[in-house]
Amino acid sequence: FFIGLLLILLLQLAAGILGAAFKSESSRLLNETLHENAKLLAQSTPEAKELQQAMISLQTELKCCGLVYGAQDWGDNFNEARDSCKCPDT
Repeated sequence: FFIGLLLILLLQLAAGILGAAFKSESSRLLNETLHENAKLLAQSTPEAKELQQAMISLQTELKCCGLVYGAQDWGDNFNEARDSCKCPDT
């Protein structure tokens, strides 16, 4: 029993160290992904249309708009998302 608890403690310690060491890398990857997806909101390709439909439903549920720069992320496609971009706060 003691050996099992010791192994769990060591695994948690290792996970904490790895999480702290790679925090900046994961943050950079998240920002990169958000910016790439924000570009898709302004496009009119079939792949972009799928993301736009998902974002419209997400924006409606969370009462927010856009991914990075708010309504500006939608570009010329803003008219399609106008109803879902009604946010209580700016």
